[in-house]
Amino acid sequence: MMRTIAGFICVLAAMPASAQTACPAATPLAAAVSAGSAPAIHPGQTVQLALQPAPQVRFAVPAHRPDDAKTYGGVLAVTVPATGAWRVGLGGGAWIEVVQDGKAVASVAHRHGDGCIVKMVDFPLQAGPAQIELSAASAPGLRLEVGPAD
Repeated sequence: MMRTIAGFICVLAAMPASAQTACPAATPLAAAVSAGSAPAIHPGQTVQLALQPAPQVRFAVPAHRPDDAKTYGGVLAVTVPATGAWRVGLGGGAWIEVVQDGKAVASVAHRHGDGCIVKMVDFPLQAGPAQIELSAASAPGLRLEVGPAD
């Protein structure tokens, strides 16, 4: 790409191929401020979350990473179809807690991605309902995916 600046022609470096690839479509969704009002997502679904200001969010299980007034968070519901390792992937930085039966589930693996999903955390989950609690996000919007871990 070329641009003229003050009479000079400058050639701008091409973006890396990974940055040129658009992310697949994601369903817009507002995260809830508590588990009682959490919207449901489905395994395999990709959502673009609108997070809530941290002071408004009430978690079923207190977050391991404390929020401050300048961060964002929210709660989602998911029904896990089968017992096993499940991955929560995020398109940005945030703390992830998964809650089943009123208790936080300890993660078993962490990975970094590139492109649309940059953080992946695996959890051993039982079939049935679960809540995903996100906290300490620096931005009010975040891409999220849930699916089986490979």
